Amino acid sequence: MWINFGNAAEMGGAAVDGGRRSWGWASLRGSDLTGMLRGMVLDESAVLTHLRRGVLEYCILAMIDVEPLYGLDIARRLGAHDVLLQSEGTLYPLLARLRRQGLVETSQVKSTTGPPRRYYALTAEGRTALENFRSTWPAFRSAVDSAMTGERS
Repeated sequence: MWINFGNAAEMGGAAVDGGRRSWGWASLRGSDLTGMLRGMVLDESAVLTHLRRGVLEYCILAMIDVEPLYGLDIARRLGAHDVLLQSEGTLYPLLARLRRQGLVETSQVKSTTGPPRRYYALTAEGRTALENFRSTWPAFRSAVDSAMTGERS
């Protein structure tokens, strides 16, 4: 298993551009990996956090594929499932990252009950990312389910 540990110059590896942009990679062998993972006992909350990291952005893209939504509405819909959103504080940085990546676009809409609302809509790039996820997800989910039940392919 290869893991990125940081700047190659600091790791004794070859560095490019004076060590400013090059990253070092090191191989973990069985005993190293076992030692590293030995203390890794995750409670249910930590497991959910790890799982959310891989799929939450695609859940958001799927929601706004149907219709543009504002942030609080996205938070409420995600929160309805209890496991998808830990807090609103994690949602807005994710929405900002999706916007910077060009996957969503925003628009301001006046509200009769307060300040203008920022609505999020899917871009063409976002739609492509969502389509790629949707085509990949069934096989991935099936493989995980098989691994969890001990089934062999």
